[in-house]
Amino acid sequence: MEWTAVESHQIAKIGYAEGAEYPLGIEFKPNKKQQAAGQPGSVYEYQNVEPWLFAEFLAAESKGKFFEAYIKNRPDLYPYRKVEPAKPVDPIDAPLFEM
Repeated sequence: MEWTAVESHQIAKIGYAEGAEYPLGIEFKPNKKQQAAGQPGSVYEYQNVEPWLFAEFLAAESKGKFFEAYIKNRPDLYPYRKVEPAKPVDPIDAPLFEM
């Protein structure tokens, strides 16, 4: 997925991968709890998003308003899933070197 940073109060990045099962990705800005823990914002992926809708989303003056009006409030058209962040490898479990 190719990600683009956007100007928004709610959204940090949006991405698109044409032909993917979940072609639209949205990385939200971290909430207060995530900020306090030094974590990034949540990432969600959406199904059935056509290239023209992604282009309009990218061009929208307000990314948050566009997202809410055309994608978020239409889970019947655009089912979604939350992408869980990769867990860091515990240094104790990591190999010291590979043979």
